Amino acid sequence: MAHEREEFVTIQYDGEGNPAAEPAELRVKAGTRVTWRNDPGHDHPFTLDFDLRVPEPGEPRRRLESRREAGVYQASIIATPGPAASAAPQAQAGPPEERYAYEVRVGDRVADPAIIIQR
Repeated sequence: MAHEREEFVTIQYDGEGNPAAEPAELRVKAGTRVTWRNDPGHDHPFTLDFDLRVPEPGEPRRRLESRREAGVYQASIIATPGPAASAAPQAQAGPPEERYAYEVRVGDRVADPAIIIQR
């Protein structure tokens, strides 16, 4: 399914195999498809472990695992902020943006980027 907005995060690797996300902090609007994929030439399975929850629709979970698609390991979500915590009318929409810290894991190596979702 094609989405109006799409952003990519590239998982890059240094000379010792340590992963890093580029960009390290991605700011997107709610409803944007976000796809993490490996840097060309470094195709390793990876997981994304979120501090709170994976910011996507559906059952809450904390881990997103990459899958091999189109010849490369990648993982995608539709960026969805969490539900508003308060029932007050001015707070119904929640804060204007939410920050989701996560770890990129490749074996025992880790990077600590974040995604920020604007409502």
